[in-house]
Amino acid sequence: MIHHNIKPAALSTAAFALLLLAGCENTESRSKIGPDLEGHWAGLYTRPGVSQSITAEVEHNGEDIVMETSLQGEGHLFVGEIDSDGYLRLVDVLTGETWTSDGDATATQIRIHDWLLDEFSGHVEQAIHLSR
Repeated sequence: MIHHNIKPAALSTAAFALLLLAGCENTESRSKIGPDLEGHWAGLYTRPGVSQSITAEVEHNGEDIVMETSLQGEGHLFVGEIDSDGYLRLVDVLTGETWTSDGDATATQIRIHDWLLDEFSGHVEQAIHLSR
């Protein structure tokens, strides 16, 4: 059985960030930091025993990133930031878990991962690999 460490403070922060990013009709468009990730993506979600095709839509404004995937529940909605090299730090809005780049993102590839605690085998990885 895999357990998640839900962090209420991180969840509150992510929810607040989501409201700021998605809830403002007059959001000023800023120059994108790092590679342009805006748009539609397709790829794979994996974790031990699971490999699932997914799609994703990414909003990219300045350093701010909002990513919505076709997954239901965990892994569906992320908010976070990108740096000028393409390093991503995203928070899953549902769980509060932080996902980070597995290599820098490019205009054609996004790879993020998160470590889960499995009581039998220790830490295991879940990952999202997207391309376009």
